[in-house]
Amino acid sequence: MKFLIDECLSPVLANIARNRGFPLSAHVRDLGLLTRPDWRIVPYAIRNGYAIATNDSEDFVRLLERTETHFGLVCLVADSGVMDRVTQEQLFNRALDELPNAPPADWGLEVRRPAGRPATTRHFVVRRPP
Repeated sequence: MKFLIDECLSPVLANIARNRGFPLSAHVRDLGLLTRPDWRIVPYAIRNGYAIATNDSEDFVRLLERTETHFGLVCLVADSGVMDRVTQEQLFNRALDELPNAPPADWGLEVRRPAGRPATTRHFVVRRPP
């Protein structure tokens, strides 16, 4: 598994992923994809076998629901609206802790920190409606 970190998140998350055993993970900046629209990022991720990490979950869920299959989506959400680098790192590490050993295609994982409360996780499926 490898992660493609969206531009709304810190490039440091790609380093965290690599250090945690996902050596081919990258930030969109490192791949020349900075400022590309989400609808261009999704096919790139699918073609190249990346799971996507973002805090723009609504757009990516909507786009991934239109695909045949994908390699996963990690959504990091801070309800306080504060998504500084430290918060991103904490939520992403929590996501990596929560990953199943052999995730199936079309999986989603949301790590949410409600304002003033500990982070929660939610596993879900993102696939094309029948």
